[in-house]
Amino acid sequence: MDDLADTDSKHSEPWADDGNLILIAEGEEFRVHRSILCSYSQIFKDMFHSSSAEELVDDCPIVHLSDTVDDVRHVLKALYDRSYCVAGSPQLPLDVIGAFLRLGKKYEISCLYLEAKDRLVGDFPSTLENHDQIATLGCRIEGFNSAIIFRVINLAREGDVQIILPAAMRHCSLFVPPEDILISPRNSSTSLTDADRQACVIAASILQTMTATTYSWLDPKTPTSPYCQGHKKCSQSKQALLATLWFPSAQKDPHAPWNAEWEKGLCTDCARNAKASHNTKRKEAWQALPSVFKLPEWDELLSRCQ
Repeated sequence: MDDLADTDSKHSEPWADDGNLILIAEGEEFRVHRSILCSYSQIFKDMFHSSSAEELVDDCPIVHLSDTVDDVRHVLKALYDRSYCVAGSPQLPLDVIGAFLRLGKKYEISCLYLEAKDRLVGDFPSTLENHDQIATLGCRIEGFNSAIIFRVINLAREGDVQIILPAAMRHCSLFVPPEDILISPRNSSTSLTDADRQACVIAASILQTMTATTYSWLDPKTPTSPYCQGHKKCSQSKQALLATLWFPSAQKDPHAPWNAEWEKGLCTDCARNAKASHNTKRKEAWQALPSVFKLPEWDELLSRCQ
C-alpha cells in the first residue's frame, strides 16, 4: 500500500530517514518520529492513535494536517532542535512566534506556547515599568513595523493572549497614521478587523487628550509650584519646552517617561512638582489604557492570561 499519498507532495525539513510517520501540510511532507511528537503533545498522541494506516509512504502512515506548511515547519524544527529560535534570542520573526502560539495552543505543546506568549507579553507589557524597559531596549520582534503591529493584534486574539492588546493597540494608535489603519488590505494576515480598526482610530484622539493631561504642568500661565522661586523664568522655560515638544508635530505619548532635560530653566520647586505631576498623570493614563480600546480592565485581562 505504499505511495498512496498525493504524488504532488514534496519532502520538507525536518525529514528523518528513520522516521515512522509522515505529516502532510499544504502538499509538503515531513517524515518524523511518532514518539518525539507524542512526548510533547497528548493531542498528537491521541491523533496518531486514532488515525488509520490506509495511506502509507515507505511503510509510514500518513497524517494530513490543516495547518499551514510554514507553521508546521517552524514547530517541527523547534521540537527536533530546541536551539531553533530559542526564547532568549535577541529577536525572533513574528512568523515563528505565531507558529509557536497557534500550534502550541492547538496541539497543547506547552513549551512552545509559553515561549511565544512570554515573548509577546514581554514586548507588549501590562505594567508601565515594563513598558519603560521595552521603550529603552526596543521590541524583540524582527523587522518590527506597522504591518507587523496589525499581525500582533490579530495574533493576540487568535492565540488568546489578550493581555497584550492594550499595549499593542496603543502602539497602533500612536504611531501608525489613521489612513494606514483604514486602508490596510482586508481579509489578510496583516488586516485588522473592522472593530479593531475603528477602536484604534478613535483611540488616537483620546490618547491625544490624555497626553495633554500628562503634560498639563507645561502650561506657562499656571505656576507649577506655589513656592516658585522665579515665576517669569519658569514660565519662559515651559513656553520654550512646549514649543519644542508640540511644534512642528505634537508630542502625543501620554505614557512618555520624565526627561531630566525638562528640568533645565525651572526652579527647584517647579521641577520637583512638574516631575511628580507628570509621573502621576502618566500612571493614571496607563491604568486607563484598556478602557480607551473598550477592553476589560488590566486585572481581568491578566486573570485571563494565567
